[in-house]
Amino acid sequence: MLDLCPKRQLILHEQRHLLVTGGPGSGKTTIALLKALHRIEAGLNRGQAVLFLSFSRAAVARIAETASERIPRADQGLLAIQTFHSFFWEILRTHAYLLGAPKRLTLLAPHDERALSGGVTRRKTDAWRNWTTERERLFAEEGRTAFDLFAPKTAQLLVRCERIRRILSAHYPLIIVDEAQDTGPEQWTCVKMLAQHSQLLCLADLEQQIYDFLPGIGPKRVTQIESDLRPVRVDLGAENHRSPDNEIAAFGADVLAARGRPGGYAGVSQLLFQSEAAKRDHSIRQSVGVVCSRVRQATGKSPQSIAFLTSFDRGAKIVSNALRAAPNPIAHKVLFDDSKTLLSSRLVAFLMEPKIRGNEAEDLAVALELLSSLFRANGTKTSLERAEKLRNWASETRLGGESYHRSPLQGPGRTGPKPQDHATQRKPSKRLGAHENYTAWHERRRTPIGRP
Repeated sequence: MLDLCPKRQLILHEQRHLLVTGGPGSGKTTIALLKALHRIEAGLNRGQAVLFLSFSRAAVARIAETASERIPRADQGLLAIQTFHSFFWEILRTHAYLLGAPKRLTLLAPHDERALSGGVTRRKTDAWRNWTTERERLFAEEGRTAFDLFAPKTAQLLVRCERIRRILSAHYPLIIVDEAQDTGPEQWTCVKMLAQHSQLLCLADLEQQIYDFLPGIGPKRVTQIESDLRPVRVDLGAENHRSPDNEIAAFGADVLAARGRPGGYAGVSQLLFQSEAAKRDHSIRQSVGVVCSRVRQATGKSPQSIAFLTSFDRGAKIVSNALRAAPNPIAHKVLFDDSKTLLSSRLVAFLMEPKIRGNEAEDLAVALELLSSLFRANGTKTSLERAEKLRNWASETRLGGESYHRSPLQGPGRTGPKPQDHATQRKPSKRLGAHENYTAWHERRRTPIGRP
C-alpha cells in the first residue's frame, strides 16, 4: 500500500470535480491512475470504464505504460486511454447523421486536406475562410471529415443532445483530462458537457502550454475550468519525482522565458564543435556516446532513447547523415512533416499497379491528378499554378483532347508536345504528353501496359 500525503489522499477520495496542478514530474499522472484504480475497485457497473483523455498518441502510450505498472492486469481493461481525436471520432461515427452528415463518415487525412486546400494556412485569411466553407461542404455532403472538425462537430452534438451526454456519462462515470490547460474552446465545451453527469479530474501544468499557438488556447483556460466546474483544487507544486537530481525542467522554463543564469544547470551540458563537415559529423556521433555514458553513470542503465532537435529541415538531414556514416551507423528515426511523402507514395503506388490496355487516357489523367495534389500541398504560388495546369491537362486527357503547348512539368524555355495537324504525319514525341503520344510511345516499344 502506498504511503500517500494528505494532498494525494484528498484526490483519491474526493467525489467532486478536481483540478490538479503541478510541474513536470510532480506526479499528476501517477495520482490520476491511482484515482482511476480507486474508482474501479469501488465498483463499476457492467459496461462502465474510467476514461483517460490526452492529446497525442505518444502521451497515450506513455500513460498506458505507466498504467501497466500501477494497475493490476485484471483491471486494466476497465481503463480506456484515448486521444481526444479518437474519442471524438467514435462519437461522430455513431451520431454525426444527427447533424445532417451521411451515415458513413470517412477521414480526410491531413495530407489530403493540404492537397485539397492548396496548403492554405490560417495566416491567409481569405483563402482559409474559403477552405473552411469547402470543408463544411465535404462533411455535410460527402461525409469526409477533417481532423479539425472532430471537436467542433462533437461539441455541437453534446450541446444539443442530452441523451448522448447521458449515454456517454453512464459509460464513463470518471473522466480524467490530461494537460487540461491546452484544451481548445470546442474540446473544453465537450468536456464541460460531460461534467454534468460524470466526475472530472483535470490535470494542468500552468507553466506549460504546448498548443498555445492555436486559436482559443491560452492561460485563461485554467481560470475557465475553475469558473465552469467549481472544482476542488490541489496544487502539487514544483515537486519533481521524475528527475529529482537534475534541473532540466528549470532549464526548459528558462529557455521558454528567454532567460539564463551564469551558474549553469545540473544535468544540462554543452558540447562545442567546429563547423567543418567532418568535425561536425564526428561531434554529432560523439555526443551520442557522451549522453549514453552520463546516463549510465547516473542511473546504472543505458538510455531508452535519445532525441536530436534541429531548428531547420536541412539540420535534420545533416544529423541523420552523420549518424548513418560508415563504418558503424547508428540506427535512428527521422520525424518530419510526412504530407509530401504520403502523397508521393500514393502516386508511386498507382504507377506500379497493373494497368488495363485501352484505359490509358484515364490512367494518365489519374496520375496527373495525383501529381497535381502533390504540388497543391506545397501551397506556394508557383506550386498552385503548376497544380492547376496539371488538373487542366488531366481533364483534357480524360476528354480525349491533346496536350497543352507547354508542359507544366517542364521548366521555362522548353515546350511540351503540341497539337498535331491530322493532315500531316509526324513522328510522336517520346515525352509523355497527350493520350495519343502516351499510347504511341508504348506501341513503339511493344511492351505491355501492365503486368499480365
